[in-house]
Amino acid sequence: MAGHDLSMHTTAIRPPGFISSLIAIGAARLAARLPMLGSDQAAAVMAEVADDLCANFGRTELYIPARCADEREARNAGICAQYAEDGPDGVRGMTAERAAQLAKNHRLSVRQMRTILSRAKPETQA
Repeated sequence: MAGHDLSMHTTAIRPPGFISSLIAIGAARLAARLPMLGSDQAAAVMAEVADDLCANFGRTELYIPARCADEREARNAGICAQYAEDGPDGVRGMTAERAAQLAKNHRLSVRQMRTILSRAKPETQA
């Protein structure tokens, strides 16, 4: 959406602001990809989506990843390569200890690290 770059925000967006941004960004994308909808209909669809999200996830913490899919895939490939190598302090590669070390280095949970490694090629699985 032109002129509405959320990546530049340095402060937390309060939930109502997040929902408004979700509606605005989604409506703009829908209207651009499906011009037959028109901006009013696209905004109405996104308002329904936002209502559904609030109904399903209201009063819960919701994690929103900071990385797009391409960046995340590149990061995960790097993690898998690092996992196969011994750590700088001598921790052996392809061990649970190395996975925990990488989780700490990348500021991820051990569970998330296991997920990343389990999606990798068999030779780099934890």
